[in-house]
Amino acid sequence: MNIKITSIFKKEFKKLLKKDKNLLIEYEDLLDDLESNPTKGIKISDNTYKIRIKNRSNNRGKSSSYRVITYTKIKETILLVSIYSKNNTSNINDNKIDEIIREYTSK
Repeated sequence: MNIKITSIFKKEFKKLLKKDKNLLIEYEDLLDDLESNPTKGIKISDNTYKIRIKNRSNNRGKSSSYRVITYTKIKETILLVSIYSKNNTSNINDNKIDEIIREYTSK
């Protein structure tokens, strides 16, 4: 199973990583989990899932964790679409997710 990232994910991840160096550990754990379970997380639409990643730097429960949006329809590939901190963003719009996926798959 291949795991690819969008340019949006990469940009968001770098921004979050500057604030939280522990995010790298959680990210590596996520990649391992996705290898064995590509449909991990809460299904938000066809082939699109939202996964919660613990924020080790902020021990305030689930509401302060990170969210990763994945897309699994591409053959043998999991696409990491977006990552955001629940502290800064309550949710990401479904239209925005679809737009990012369309942009990536049209390349």
